[in-house]
Amino acid sequence: MFARSTPTRRGAQWLAALVGRGLQVCPSSVTVPVELRGLLPDGRGFHLLCRGVTVRLHLYEPGRSGWEVPVAPATTRPEDAYADYAIRPLTQPGRLDGRPDGARLVFVEPDHPDERRVFDGRVLGWRDYEAGLLSPAAATAILLRLLAGDGTVRAA
Repeated sequence: MFARSTPTRRGAQWLAALVGRGLQVCPSSVTVPVELRGLLPDGRGFHLLCRGVTVRLHLYEPGRSGWEVPVAPATTRPEDAYADYAIRPLTQPGRLDGRPDGARLVFVEPDHPDERRVFDGRVLGWRDYEAGLLSPAAATAILLRLLAGDGTVRAA
């Protein structure tokens, strides 16, 4: 199930806040430490990372998103199962519908996003690894601030 419909589970208000703003969140995102991958309403890909004392948002232009799909090797040894991956285009450009089994959202040249935005937690007195301890709701609030560019963030 994709985060396109409004979640009803308790504690998923952070996800509903993103979906309500038109963001599509990839199911392979993780909540501790928070790492979200998805698509913005305009089709750009986003990758949010909460590590150390910073929250980083990488933005990728449409067309740079794809599915990393496990590929079964030619051998039948169990230890070789799904040792290789292939990058496949999104089934529908700008949409996360049609995710292949076992796939995760990736970006072409992930170390070179089209735009980087950073929230530096040191302004709040963070010193060690506080970003990695953020709850999904707190990370979502920072993500929305990064997307809005409200002046508390800097381009990296």
